[in-house]
Amino acid sequence: MSAKNLNFYLLDTHLPAPLKRSTPLVAGLPKMTQGNKPWPTAGLLVTKDELPHVESDPIAKKYLRVFIQGRDMLQSLPSWCIWMPELVRADVDQSPVLRERFEAVRRERLKPSAHSVAHLAASPHRFAQIRQPISRYLAIPEVSSETRDYVPIRFFDSDVIAGNKLMCIDGAPLWLFGILSSAAYTSWIRTFAGKLKSDFSISPDLAYCAFPFIRPLPEEERRIEDAAQSVLDLRKHHHDMSLSQLYKPASMPNDLRAAHAKLDQLVDGLYGLADPTSAERATTFLDLHHKMQAKK
Repeated sequence: MSAKNLNFYLLDTHLPAPLKRSTPLVAGLPKMTQGNKPWPTAGLLVTKDELPHVESDPIAKKYLRVFIQGRDMLQSLPSWCIWMPELVRADVDQSPVLRERFEAVRRERLKPSAHSVAHLAASPHRFAQIRQPISRYLAIPEVSSETRDYVPIRFFDSDVIAGNKLMCIDGAPLWLFGILSSAAYTSWIRTFAGKLKSDFSISPDLAYCAFPFIRPLPEEERRIEDAAQSVLDLRKHHHDMSLSQLYKPASMPNDLRAAHAKLDQLVDGLYGLADPTSAERATTFLDLHHKMQAKK
């Protein structure tokens, strides 16, 4: 049967594009924010080669934290940073490593080419932008390959510093991880989110805040969380594979794919869908988005 109202997104619907939002469409959901921006990176970030030198300074070592950007998370690449959001002057005065690094940051921020951030030179111990979650958070890469059937996401504890190439949901419940880890959510991203070259570009306004989440009932929530936990457990079982390898279609383990298929069935069921196509999912979500938006 031919389409009657083929729109810009190649969906058979008369509905317009989803509206960008600054807050979640569903009240009470935790916000999605961008991670912390280290600028300049030299001085604030610590490479693998620099790590022994920083660790040799007992005071500087106190401020050493794991630092994760989107690529680091996907590829399981180690990275670190100096994290001192509030100045501890006594420690800086006693640490040659901290003084050297913060002086490098100060000089960089005072360069003529950096006039827009010159005011940050007075606090070289701080990242240029700080948005660190205060509890366990869900991390989503800002850019994800369009070849993946699922957007690889994971939880981090609050002592892992999120970079500005990660989108973070502070205090996200397990059922929310389940929905975001489903093929249903990927269909929304694939259809409506922005693109960086050919990859998905994930931002809070359209990829998350505009999505028409349905809060599961208690029994639905239990089943989704059980299925989501199975996904997490199987990832641990394949601990020798990075997220990028786990979610590459050609190398995705069969047991992990089966766990996602079970999760897909439960999430589709929330929306009254049974074995839908990606286009059917996207059309359903767009219709629900506009119905929910109309009630705001």
